[in-house]
Amino acid sequence: MANKYLNLNKQSIGELSPAEARRAYSQLRSIARKRADRLEAAGYEAQRFEPLNRVDEDDLDQALAEVLYYLHSPGSSLKVAKMEREQATMAARGYNIQDFRTFGRFMDNMRYRYRNRKLPDSGIFADIYQQAEQRKMSEKTLQREFGKYLKTEEEAIKFRDALAQAPQKTHGRDRLTANNLKKILDLAL
Repeated sequence: MANKYLNLNKQSIGELSPAEARRAYSQLRSIARKRADRLEAAGYEAQRFEPLNRVDEDDLDQALAEVLYYLHSPGSSLKVAKMEREQATMAARGYNIQDFRTFGRFMDNMRYRYRNRKLPDSGIFADIYQQAEQRKMSEKTLQREFGKYLKTEEEAIKFRDALAQAPQKTHGRDRLTANNLKKILDLAL
C-alpha cells in the first residue's frame, strides 16, 4: 500500500497540523531508513535522518521536506545506485556509453544468445556497442547484424574492428544502417 504522505509538497506540508506532521515524518523516515538499510547492506552510502524525538518542533517542516526530497531522489534507490556504479566502472575502463539501460539489455541479449557457444570477452561486446551507439545504429539492427557474423571470437573482433572503421556519417546521414554496415563487414570479413 502506498503511503499517503509520499505525495506531499511544500505547500501541503505547511498545512499539516503538528500531530499530522509528526506522523508523516515518522512514517516517511521509516521508509527512508529501510531504503538506507538496503543500500548500506549492498555496500553503498546512504543518508540517515534524525528520529522524531530529536527533531525540534520548529524544524519539523524542514525535516519532513528533506525526507520527502530524499525519497523522491534517484539516489535513494538501490537499482539506481547499482546502475550508477556500473556506469562509473564502465567509464573507468574507457567506455563512454550514453544509454546505459539499452547497453545492459544488449549485453544481456548477447550473453543469452551465445550461452551455448564460446562467448567472446564481454569487452568486445562493449566495444561493439559503443561503436554502434556513436554511429546512431539501433540496438535491434546491431544485434541482427552482429548475429549474422559472430561464429567465433576472432570474427567478433573483426566485427568490432570493422565497425570502428565505419564512417560516422553515411551518405550524409547520421545513422549507420544495416545495408551500409553489411557492405563494410563484407569487405572486412
